Amino acid sequence: MDFKALFVATASRRADIVISSLTVTDERLESQSFTQPYFQGALGIGVRQDSDLTGPEGLKDKTVGTVATSFGEGWLRDNQATLGYAGVKSYDSTANMLTDLQNGRIDAAVNDIVGMRYAFTQMQGLKVGAEVVTGEQFAMMMPKGSEKLEQVNAAISEMKTDGTMAALHEKWLGVAPAPDSFTVTPMPIPTAAR
Repeated sequence: MDFKALFVATASRRADIVISSLTVTDERLESQSFTQPYFQGALGIGVRQDSDLTGPEGLKDKTVGTVATSFGEGWLRDNQATLGYAGVKSYDSTANMLTDLQNGRIDAAVNDIVGMRYAFTQMQGLKVGAEVVTGEQFAMMMPKGSEKLEQVNAAISEMKTDGTMAALHEKWLGVAPAPDSFTVTPMPIPTAAR
Protein backbone atom coordinates (compact mmCIF):
# COMPACT_ATOMS: atom_id res chain seq x y z
CA MET A 1 0.00 0.00 0.00
CA ASP A 2 1.14 3.54 -0.51
CA PHE A 3 1.68 5.60 2.64
CA LYS A 4 -1.67 7.44 2.65
CA ALA A 5 -3.57 4.17 2.19
CA LEU A 6 -2.16 2.83 5.46
CA PHE A 7 -4.28 5.29 7.47
CA VAL A 8 -7.44 4.43 5.55
CA ALA A 9 -6.78 0.70 6.02
CA THR A 10 -6.64 0.93 9.82
CA ALA A 11 -9.39 3.55 10.12
CA SER A 12 -11.73 1.31 8.11
CA ARG A 13 -10.51 -1.76 10.04
CA ARG A 14 -9.33 -3.54 6.88
CA ALA A 15 -5.93 -3.83 8.58
CA ASP A 16 -5.40 -4.85 12.21
CA ILE A 17 -1.93 -3.34 12.43
CA VAL A 18 0.46 -1.33 10.28
CA ILE A 19 4.22 -1.40 10.70
CA SER A 20 6.19 1.28 8.87
CA SER A 21 8.09 4.48 9.65
CA LEU A 22 4.93 5.84 11.29
CA THR A 23 5.30 8.84 13.55
CA VAL A 24 2.97 9.24 16.53
CA THR A 25 1.33 12.68 16.32
CA ASP A 26 -1.53 14.24 18.26
CA GLU A 27 -3.51 14.58 15.02
CA ARG A 28 -3.07 10.89 14.17
CA LEU A 29 -4.01 9.86 17.72
CA GLU A 30 -7.44 11.40 17.15
CA SER A 31 -8.35 8.68 14.61
CA GLN A 32 -5.81 5.88 15.20
CA SER A 33 -4.26 3.98 18.09
CA PHE A 34 -0.51 3.49 18.39
CA THR A 35 1.64 1.08 20.34
CA GLN A 36 4.54 2.35 22.37
CA PRO A 37 7.35 3.79 20.24
CA TYR A 38 10.09 1.36 19.26
CA PHE A 39 12.37 3.74 17.38
CA GLN A 40 13.26 7.42 17.64
CA GLY A 41 13.38 9.05 14.25
CA ALA A 42 16.53 10.67 12.98
CA LEU A 43 18.10 11.81 9.76
CA GLY A 44 21.34 10.23 8.70
CA ILE A 45 24.08 12.06 6.85
CA GLY A 46 25.58 9.43 4.59
CA VAL A 47 29.10 9.80 3.24
CA ARG A 48 31.76 7.69 1.58
CA GLN A 49 33.86 5.54 3.91
CA ASP A 50 36.92 7.82 3.61
CA SER A 51 35.02 10.96 4.69
CA ASP A 52 35.86 12.67 7.98
CA LEU A 53 32.40 14.29 8.33
CA THR A 54 31.09 13.80 11.88
CA GLY A 55 28.29 16.38 12.12
CA PRO A 56 25.97 18.62 10.10
CA GLU A 57 28.58 21.41 10.15
CA GLY A 58 30.68 19.18 7.89
CA LEU A 59 28.20 19.83 5.05
CA LYS A 60 29.65 23.34 4.52
CA ASP A 61 30.55 23.89 0.85
CA LYS A 62 29.40 20.34 -0.06
CA THR A 63 26.86 19.13 -2.63
CA VAL A 64 24.21 17.21 -0.71
CA GLY A 65 21.65 14.75 -2.07
CA THR A 66 18.18 14.05 -0.71
CA VAL A 67 14.92 12.43 -1.83
CA ALA A 68 12.42 14.89 -3.31
CA THR A 69 9.54 15.89 -0.98
CA SER A 70 11.08 13.98 1.96
CA PHE A 71 11.54 15.19 5.53
CA GLY A 72 15.27 15.34 4.72
CA GLU A 73 14.71 17.73 1.83
CA GLY A 74 12.71 20.06 4.09
CA TRP A 75 15.40 19.89 6.77
CA LEU A 76 18.08 20.77 4.21
CA ARG A 77 16.03 23.69 2.91
CA ASP A 78 15.44 24.96 6.47
CA ASN A 79 19.14 24.73 7.38
CA GLN A 80 20.88 25.88 4.20
CA ALA A 81 21.68 29.39 5.44
CA THR A 82 23.08 28.09 8.73
CA LEU A 83 25.09 25.16 7.37
CA GLY A 84 26.24 26.75 4.10
CA TYR A 85 26.34 23.76 1.74
CA ALA A 86 27.09 24.46 -1.90
CA GLY A 87 23.87 22.95 -3.20
CA VAL A 88 21.16 20.33 -2.87
CA LYS A 89 20.39 17.70 -5.49
CA SER A 90 16.95 16.08 -5.23
CA TYR A 91 16.40 12.47 -6.31
CA ASP A 92 13.33 10.44 -7.14
CA SER A 93 14.61 7.46 -5.18
CA THR A 94 16.98 6.58 -2.36
CA ALA A 95 18.73 4.05 -4.60
CA ASN A 96 19.63 6.70 -7.21
CA MET A 97 20.84 9.10 -4.52
CA LEU A 98 23.04 6.51 -2.81
CA THR A 99 24.46 5.33 -6.14
CA ASP A 100 25.52 8.93 -6.87
CA LEU A 101 27.04 9.16 -3.37
CA GLN A 102 28.93 5.92 -3.90
CA ASN A 103 30.23 7.17 -7.27
CA GLY A 104 31.27 10.61 -5.98
CA ARG A 105 28.67 12.68 -7.85
CA ILE A 106 27.51 14.15 -4.50
CA ASP A 107 29.51 14.65 -1.30
CA ALA A 108 26.84 13.58 1.19
CA ALA A 109 23.26 12.34 1.35
CA VAL A 110 20.57 13.20 3.91
CA ASN A 111 17.80 10.68 4.45
CA ASP A 112 15.81 8.82 7.08
CA ILE A 113 18.32 6.95 9.27
CA VAL A 114 16.42 3.65 9.22
CA GLY A 115 16.52 3.29 5.43
CA MET A 116 20.07 4.60 5.25
CA ARG A 117 21.48 2.22 7.85
CA TYR A 118 19.80 -0.73 6.16
CA ALA A 119 21.06 0.32 2.70
CA PHE A 120 24.60 0.59 4.04
CA THR A 121 24.50 -3.04 5.17
CA GLN A 122 23.97 -3.86 1.48
CA MET A 123 26.24 -1.28 -0.20
CA GLN A 124 30.02 -1.10 0.03
CA GLY A 125 32.07 2.02 0.77
CA LEU A 126 29.39 4.11 2.53
CA LYS A 127 28.80 5.00 6.17
CA VAL A 128 26.66 7.23 8.36
CA GLY A 129 28.92 10.15 9.20
CA ALA A 130 26.40 11.83 11.48
CA GLU A 131 22.92 11.39 12.86
CA VAL A 132 20.47 14.25 13.48
CA VAL A 133 17.79 13.28 16.00
CA THR A 134 14.40 14.64 14.92
CA GLY A 135 12.39 13.47 17.92
CA GLU A 136 9.87 11.50 15.88
CA GLN A 137 8.42 8.44 17.62
CA PHE A 138 7.97 5.46 15.30
CA ALA A 139 5.28 3.05 16.48
CA MET A 140 2.87 0.46 15.12
CA MET A 141 -0.54 1.83 14.16
CA MET A 142 -3.85 0.11 14.83
CA PRO A 143 -7.53 0.98 14.47
CA LYS A 144 -8.72 3.46 17.09
CA GLY A 145 -9.63 1.57 20.27
CA SER A 146 -8.37 -1.79 18.94
CA GLU A 147 -9.03 -4.63 21.35
CA LYS A 148 -5.56 -6.00 20.43
CA LEU A 149 -3.64 -2.85 21.41
CA GLU A 150 -2.78 -3.89 25.00
CA GLN A 151 -1.67 -7.36 23.89
CA VAL A 152 0.56 -6.03 21.10
CA ASN A 153 2.01 -3.36 23.39
CA ALA A 154 2.83 -5.99 26.03
CA ALA A 155 4.56 -8.13 23.37
CA ILE A 156 6.70 -5.13 22.35
CA SER A 157 7.66 -4.52 26.00
CA GLU A 158 8.67 -8.17 26.33
CA MET A 159 10.76 -7.97 23.13
CA LYS A 160 12.51 -4.89 24.49
CA THR A 161 13.18 -6.53 27.85
CA ASP A 162 14.42 -9.89 26.54
CA GLY A 163 16.77 -8.34 23.95
CA THR A 164 14.81 -9.30 20.83
CA MET A 165 14.32 -5.69 19.71
CA ALA A 166 18.01 -4.89 20.21
CA ALA A 167 18.98 -7.98 18.19
CA LEU A 168 16.62 -6.99 15.35
CA HIS A 169 17.99 -3.44 15.37
CA GLU A 170 21.56 -4.69 15.10
CA LYS A 171 20.72 -7.30 12.44
CA TRP A 172 18.84 -4.96 10.10
CA LEU A 173 20.52 -1.61 10.81
CA GLY A 174 24.08 -2.83 11.38
CA VAL A 175 24.54 -1.17 14.80
CA ALA A 176 23.38 -1.83 18.35
CA PRO A 177 20.72 0.57 19.67
CA ALA A 178 21.70 3.11 22.32
CA PRO A 179 21.17 1.71 25.84
CA ASP A 180 18.48 4.29 26.70
CA SER A 181 16.74 4.34 23.29
CA PHE A 182 13.08 3.69 22.47
CA THR A 183 14.24 0.37 21.00
CA VAL A 184 15.13 -1.11 24.39
CA THR A 185 13.02 0.92 26.86
CA PRO A 186 9.51 -0.41 27.63
CA MET A 187 6.97 2.41 27.46
CA PRO A 188 3.22 2.89 27.91
CA ILE A 189 0.73 3.25 25.08
CA PRO A 190 0.92 6.90 23.97
CA THR A 191 -2.04 9.15 24.65
CA ALA A 192 -0.26 12.23 23.26
CA ALA A 193 2.77 12.92 21.10
CA ARG A 194 5.86 13.85 23.10
